[in-house]
Amino acid sequence: MTRTSIIGIIFGACLFAAAGEASAQSASPAASAQQAGVETAAQAQQALGDCLVTAVSDDDKRALVKWIFAVLARHPDVKPLSAINAAQNDRIVRDAAAVFETLMADTCALQLRAAVRRSGTDAVGKSFERLGETAMGALLQDPNVIAGVSELMQHADTARIERAILGK
Repeated sequence: MTRTSIIGIIFGACLFAAAGEASAQSASPAASAQQAGVETAAQAQQALGDCLVTAVSDDDKRALVKWIFAVLARHPDVKPLSAINAAQNDRIVRDAAAVFETLMADTCALQLRAAVRRSGTDAVGKSFERLGETAMGALLQDPNVIAGVSELMQHADTARIERAILGK
């Protein structure tokens, strides 16, 4: 495996920063490990996603959500709204890297290997998207976050949106 393909795998894994809520899978990492020898690319991707989602702890999810936030806070449109200093960023990155490394090199290594062999880095990226959705789902369930989301609707013309949906 070349350095470029390894970087591609890691980059694919880092693309998991999609927001949204996904339901937790019931399969255990051990059960997913048994599926690492599956025949199809879709099954290999599913097994990797199952392993990632079931293997992370609540602390791991918090570390990943903080990393997602810190990465998104670098965008020039929102950078002025964030006050993450260099020391905080370093801690956030190190914590998330430890989670990634453990998942890819230990806990889900068999599933990662199968997914890469059967469908390349695209499967890895999609599997990590599932993990990101799961981690973000926990964040979106917080009452303070829900209240913040509901503020949007206080300033939207819901009657106009309803008319658009109904075609009136």
